[in-house]
Amino acid sequence: MAYVSDDDLFPLWVEPRSFWEKTGLTPEQQRRLNIAMVVFVLLLVSGWIYSVSLALSRGLLPDIARQLGAPASPLSEENAPPAAFLLDAALREFNAYDELRGESGAIKAVILQPGDTALPLPDSLPSDVQVAFAPIDADSTTPPLPTLPARPGVWSLLVESDGTVKPVPNTVVITEIPMSAKRNGKIGRFNIGNWPYENGRKPRSPIYTTPRGMIEVTPENKETYLTEHIQLKDFITKGQESIWPKYVVVQPKVLDKIELVLKELEEMGHPVENIFAVSGFRTPWYNARGGNTSGRGQ
Repeated sequence: MAYVSDDDLFPLWVEPRSFWEKTGLTPEQQRRLNIAMVVFVLLLVSGWIYSVSLALSRGLLPDIARQLGAPASPLSEENAPPAAFLLDAALREFNAYDELRGESGAIKAVILQPGDTALPLPDSLPSDVQVAFAPIDADSTTPPLPTLPARPGVWSLLVESDGTVKPVPNTVVITEIPMSAKRNGKIGRFNIGNWPYENGRKPRSPIYTTPRGMIEVTPENKETYLTEHIQLKDFITKGQESIWPKYVVVQPKVLDKIELVLKELEEMGHPVENIFAVSGFRTPWYNARGGNTSGRGQ
């Protein structure tokens, strides 16, 4: 029987190269590099300590001991999320709320007909956040209204928590004036006329149903954007230029359809710019008089 020794299996011993040879540095060069690295680390630590001390002296950091201790419930009074955090969360919910923004995602106005009291609100709205309202021309000193006024108007939608108030961007709430306010075909001095089935007869189709209310348009609110492209003034009937306020009817579904068409055009590669509605609404009084026929399609 033949035996194989370790020397036979490992006839050569490979001496590993020294660290200095692998790095290409001489021992003296490596010593200087080590000293430089130590100095660099010390400078970093010193700078960090100075920054923390400065922040503590200026009250920019919370109490470290409180941070290290076991926190109470995150929703307890002491540790509850700040109002600004809750309001920012609420604003994100409103911005992504499909029932408010429509299928197009471009709707900016909630139109409430007379008798409507339910404002569409996100189900996930934080419980500590309430909605409030203010006239669109109100300044920051105007106190918010906790409930939506019954009178017709255009209102900014606000969110409020613990005394902090923020407006919901690109969002207004419009309350209509009831059709019962019309007298002899007018609301105030503005001629409206009468719808064909306003006398109680059943309309041939739901599209001919008499509107329940109308939006009051004033010089102050006529520039209000109902969608990304359409303004309230786009629905003003021609004529009666000197008479204010004016009154219009706007169908939210039509607004959404307009924006969906514009979105489709954009996706097809057709840039959409300077869009506005032409004769978005015509009063029965205007149509009964014939209006201006020169601009009509044949």
